[in-house]
Amino acid sequence: DRIYAQPGEALEIVPGLVIAQHSGAGKANQYFLRGFALDHGYDIGLTLDGMPINQMSHVHSNGYADANFLMPELLSDMVVRKGPYYAEEGTIFSSVGSVHMQYVDKLREGFVNVSGGSFAYADAKVAKSWALGDGELLAALEWNSYNGPWERPDEERKINGVARWSTGTQENGFSITGMAYSNHYFATDQIPYTDVALGLMSRWGTEDPTDGGNASRYSLSARWSETNKNDWSRVEAFFIHNDTNLYDDFTYQLANPVTGLAAGTGTGLGDQSHQFDHRQQFGFNLLHGWKYNFQSVPFETRVGLQSLNDFIHNGNGDSFQRQQYDFITDNWLKESYLSPWTDTTQFWSPWLRTTEGLRLDWVFGSVNNVMNPLLAQGSYPPPGTPYYLGSFNNGQLGRIFTSPKVGLVLGPFNNTEYFLNFGEGLRAEDIRGATNHYTTDGTQYTYIPNVQLLTKTRGAETGFRSKPIEGLETGLSLFWQDFDAEQQFNADSGTSVYGRPGRRLGFEWTTKYAYNDWVRFDGEVTGTHARFKGFDTIEAVNFATYLSGGPGSDGGLWPLGLLGTKPGNYLTLAPVWVATGGIEFGEKAGWFSRLSYRYFGARPLTEDGQIQSPATGTLNARVGYRFTNGWKIVLDGFNI
Repeated sequence: DRIYAQPGEALEIVPGLVIAQHSGAGKANQYFLRGFALDHGYDIGLTLDGMPINQMSHVHSNGYADANFLMPELLSDMVVRKGPYYAEEGTIFSSVGSVHMQYVDKLREGFVNVSGGSFAYADAKVAKSWALGDGELLAALEWNSYNGPWERPDEERKINGVARWSTGTQENGFSITGMAYSNHYFATDQIPYTDVALGLMSRWGTEDPTDGGNASRYSLSARWSETNKNDWSRVEAFFIHNDTNLYDDFTYQLANPVTGLAAGTGTGLGDQSHQFDHRQQFGFNLLHGWKYNFQSVPFETRVGLQSLNDFIHNGNGDSFQRQQYDFITDNWLKESYLSPWTDTTQFWSPWLRTTEGLRLDWVFGSVNNVMNPLLAQGSYPPPGTPYYLGSFNNGQLGRIFTSPKVGLVLGPFNNTEYFLNFGEGLRAEDIRGATNHYTTDGTQYTYIPNVQLLTKTRGAETGFRSKPIEGLETGLSLFWQDFDAEQQFNADSGTSVYGRPGRRLGFEWTTKYAYNDWVRFDGEVTGTHARFKGFDTIEAVNFATYLSGGPGSDGGLWPLGLLGTKPGNYLTLAPVWVATGGIEFGEKAGWFSRLSYRYFGARPLTEDGQIQSPATGTLNARVGYRFTNGWKIVLDGFNI
């Protein structure tokens, strides 16, 4: 019995994965795994029934993965992979890890789940399947609302539906599925610590009560599969429509202060911005595999082809109370990938098998900014402010990467299996950054080198999986992974920029133990050493300037302003320690309970490591009773 307060937390069944929410219950989560701050889904590939959840070149974050439409109660299967070691992975957003989820096809008994809680939390789900023709019709519907503890309530309103007709099984069958999801919410964003410390606002307050957004997702997908004695095939195809609107205010009144209106500077409307992203996605996944013998050695070969095509309209502009009054960007994007892959496994003996794989990724995209580059930003700000870059940054770009993969498994010996993996992969960068040529400070254009479209990653992993005694499962992984370039968070602008190469070394330990029929334990610990490679010459020059300039060189804060400005190699936002633990009591009927603890360690916020986020520990509790007729009643406590 996993305890989660939001749908995305169901993914924390993946060892070492941390899911965090910010800026409202309807926005894509933040993801952290193996020393990577994955932002909203940058390097973790999420799919449901073969459909990608990640969105390429999203206006808010490349790889934006909004999993708020998930219904965890419908999940039947989750396939988890980590690292660039698997030929079927590696496209776009799976360079660090991937989670592939499947919904059930059949639910004859059905379920009704009604929940209510503090801060006006309410959730109702109903799901059931019936025989229809030669197959099974599954239908599920969810309604959810939540205010949160904030002075400005979230007022989240979510409705979510699934309908599927299927015949046969996942291995031999056919299905067609439709999904629909809509979510509207307000959001308390980050607030100034100094205002809270001085008593000028509550820690539950907000700078702009209209911040928040809305999101919707509609999809149609189909699956066909066939499995014979020595071969198998699977075809998945899908169409997805996604809409995102985000209203954020990261700098409050820095650019457009309210007092500035009278002084003739700024708009007086504050710094709220509107980001919009509307897209259609369609694609397919093809797989065929077969078993055969060569020189009396059993072989298993698979070949596959994956494709995704995104047609995107996104952009952003200044807004006031959710009314956008100018445009900063307005882009029409096309982005596609086509990826053939293959791998072969040899079963040399009952205790030795090897796998070799190769993947080819072709990524292509184009940018068309429809704004006139000679016009200023509408009525606001006044003339003389930055010009639109428009068509100056238009273009198209295509690149091809090949990624080899190899793996070895020894065992089992005394119920213990050892493994060794190596692989290369890639990460696709935002297509807009790959075609950008110019930026401006409002007075002149400056040429900037555009970033590469694809970034290479490579890594290796070794460890073991063991069942040393009855009821105990444990495993240890030692991993290394390099990236040719890292994204860095720029605190001044609130954006990500291209960074230096990075390296992560770490370990991951997991264990599960069923002491008897009614007592179970589980625990996970991940430790990671994450660093940039090389020396940051630019930051060293900046730091020397601060030192030589003395008072006034940093706005009069010297020497206090030196904190965090030294050159260093700490990978910012990268978690060092992540640990979870749980204990469950209870059998299939009667009383049951669970305690779950999650530790999310401190993260460096500056490259010299002098400023760090605080560590976070969360303890959740559950107690309930299962009746023999299928009903159960549960009480959950979060962050007790």
